[in-house]
Amino acid sequence: MDALTRAQAYLGPQVTPLGAFRHCYSWGRHIGRLHAHSTLARGERRSPEDADTVPVSIRRLIGYTLTEPLDSPYRMSRINQHLELPGGRCLGYDEHGPLDGTPVFYFHGSPSTRLEWNLFSNGSLETRLNVRVIAPDRPGLGRSDFQPGRRIADWPADVIALADRLELSSFGILAYSGGGPYAVVCALKIPERLTRVAIVSGTAPFDEPGLSAAINPQSLRFMQLSHTKPWLSKLTLRLMGLGARYAPRGFIRGVISSLPPPDRALLADPDFQRQFIAVIQDALRAGSSGAQWDTALMVSPWDFRPQDIKVAVQLWHGEEDTNAPVAMGRYMASAIPNSRAYIFPGEGHLSLMAKSVEEVLNVLGA
Repeated sequence: MDALTRAQAYLGPQVTPLGAFRHCYSWGRHIGRLHAHSTLARGERRSPEDADTVPVSIRRLIGYTLTEPLDSPYRMSRINQHLELPGGRCLGYDEHGPLDGTPVFYFHGSPSTRLEWNLFSNGSLETRLNVRVIAPDRPGLGRSDFQPGRRIADWPADVIALADRLELSSFGILAYSGGGPYAVVCALKIPERLTRVAIVSGTAPFDEPGLSAAINPQSLRFMQLSHTKPWLSKLTLRLMGLGARYAPRGFIRGVISSLPPPDRALLADPDFQRQFIAVIQDALRAGSSGAQWDTALMVSPWDFRPQDIKVAVQLWHGEEDTNAPVAMGRYMASAIPNSRAYIFPGEGHLSLMAKSVEEVLNVLGA
């Protein structure tokens, strides 16, 4: 069954190809609020080592460019690196800050990529605070290979593999938005490797009554489609990617219209908009399957219990957050035994992270 036939089965037989496109593109615009997170402040760059692994034809297609050598004393960011995991799967990641800084893993939102970190840091923050930020892509997103059938609980194994590659015996975790569940499962499964854990604007289990009630109904429907109708979710994501690439102004207008005032002010900035668009494109660079699966995991029942966590977890949440409502932050604070929550009136999903990132890094680097 082709995509149009499936769309007609779901939306009605009267739907034309143009009508299906408009319908899904409308969802795509609302979905952009899920990405109230991130991207690259400057154009994407790649390392010489990566270039050697990419066929010339593909390099020409995507515009592969090179950067300074990874050991250059003139750069503090080491971007577009990759680790080959057991079984041959590739894990992409970026690093920012001094190599001898306090190591902190950054877990991006959903669906998003490692480029999200650049939205909240201009590159000097890590050096000033002496923090080494390691930002990996989850499977199927950005530069990381898709992992069929993966669960949230599989993530700690990838994190340990990367930490061992970087010779880090211990490290902190900073998770944002949909990255929150991945910080929670690491706190549960690898506490002996963690120094501190912080979650900003994190999501909670969607199957807990009332926690998702404050999410925009159309956005919530799209998120749930990733679990109930994966094919339609993938189609919507593809159309969202097309909108971001070929009609970015309209796409951004749709996103801004659905955000609370604190986040609208942030996304009104042209540089922020360019970063936002870039991260969406990066999340879909390998297709929509990874983004669909990552979103489905976020809205599906978790395969672990936050109530079983023994290590301390600190939580930051804005009261005006409409992507991950403050009820989710309060739930996680009550569920995790050794947690401390900071609730900020007047802050949204994006604005809180943008304003608090230095404070959170100070806590993690202490």
